[in-house]
Amino acid sequence: MQVRRRANANRAWSKSKRARVQPLDFLVVQGFDQYVDERLENLGAGAATSCS
Repeated sequence: MQVRRRANANRAWSKSKRARVQPLDFLVVQGFDQYVDERLENLGAGAATSCS
């Protein structure tokens, strides 16, 4: 997902001009991997990629 830079009603920018990299802790990556595995298991591989 990408956040697009836009001007707000108060004339402030909603995103910085520069891109940033935020390192993730190993436990965050491990938790996300576990979430994806469980989601695929519960939904089935075909259901996870459908757009309906």
